[in-house]
Amino acid sequence: MQKKWWAVIVILGLGVIGSWAVWRHAQATQPVSGVPTVFVHGYNGNAHSTGQMIAALTKAGVARQTMRVTVKPNGRLQVEGNLSGKNPIVQVVYQDPRNGQAFTPWLLQVYALLHRRYHVKQVNAVGHSAGAIAVIEAAMRRPAVKMHKLVVIAGPFSGAFGPGGKINSVRLAPNGKPTPQSPKYRQLLSEAKDFHAQAVLNLYGDLNDGSRSDGVVPINAAKSLRYLLRHWQGSYQVRAVVGADAQHSKLHQNNPIVDTQLRRFLYPQP
Repeated sequence: MQKKWWAVIVILGLGVIGSWAVWRHAQATQPVSGVPTVFVHGYNGNAHSTGQMIAALTKAGVARQTMRVTVKPNGRLQVEGNLSGKNPIVQVVYQDPRNGQAFTPWLLQVYALLHRRYHVKQVNAVGHSAGAIAVIEAAMRRPAVKMHKLVVIAGPFSGAFGPGGKINSVRLAPNGKPTPQSPKYRQLLSEAKDFHAQAVLNLYGDLNDGSRSDGVVPINAAKSLRYLLRHWQGSYQVRAVVGADAQHSKLHQNNPIVDTQLRRFLYPQP
């Protein structure tokens, strides 16, 4: 009798496992709708750096992370998950997060992968700090996919910390041209003619403590993106986060202002 009960339990268990496997497969193979959004962390960042913003969008019911692409130090890509469902999110994680010079080439590899393997034609992209520079620079280098909407958060486009840990002073002329210009900014100026995207949202932090910065990136360094894209004809928006929550790292950690701006810009409700 006990053997019969064990047989029944095993059969039921296999049935539950089989049903779960079918459900998981169905979830993973849902047709993609909307535009995939790629999240890119900054210098010395990791999955946690963009994880909270992704979680906030998931909680709001407007998007969901379905894929993570880990970029190894040699540039090889490791893919977890798949593209599926409504507004899928792709989280990019650099295993060598201090190699800022490689952020853009690595991001271009991710775009190429999405196009080649998943037939993606256009993406949104969100980048924080050095990730913001990568998002803008990649859009200047004729990526494999079209750029739809770009969000840059605390982008140090014309400088950040200077020697001795002091924040560089950046001045903007009436036309938005920054002084001084970092070598990276001058490089971006030379490539800006090839920039393509439908819309850009530039979010920056202002601690409102007299530093005119988020503690790392001067306000004017972030706002210098406008001059960089002065010949581009797309939609450009700039928003400030002011106060203690405007600190550089806090801009991507449980920041309701940033989360709201992301949701409204990327997924506007009719």
